[in-house]
Amino acid sequence: MKERKWIPYVLWILFTEAVGFLSGWLTRQGSELYSETIVKPPLSPPAMVFPIVWGILFVLMGIGAARIYLAESSPARTRSLRIFLLQLAFNFFWSILFFNF
Repeated sequence: MKERKWIPYVLWILFTEAVGFLSGWLTRQGSELYSETIVKPPLSPPAMVFPIVWGILFVLMGIGAARIYLAESSPARTRSLRIFLLQLAFNFFWSILFFNF
């Protein structure tokens, strides 16, 4: 039977992208207000760059999580996945707190 090692990659990438998308969707009004009212430096990139860059970063985080998930089961693997999920939760809630409050 053919192994499908790509499935965890797809699932972890989709999971991390979903977290990022939901965070962005929940903060869309606050981030628009923030970008309209903040004084930006002259070399600041356009606003459309940020979703692209964050999307790429979340894909890379999903790949990293999948690589850890596919590693041999061990306490270090479990700890690494817990730390990943913790940082993902912080990433999710930080955007909501920063842009909405």
